[in-house]
Amino acid sequence: MYENQEFLINVHPITKYMVLEQALNGQPFPLHPGAEKYYREMGVIK
Repeated sequence: MYENQEFLINVHPITKYMVLEQALNGQPFPLHPGAEKYYREMGVIK
């Protein structure tokens, strides 16, 4: 999603407020292993 944010903004303008660094704020359940890997690679999870 974050790699294609410009496309998403064209589809739905509200997506311009998506911020990778805040993606997990308030995350109430465990991440899928693939999602966890992605967020680690992107530096969101240390």
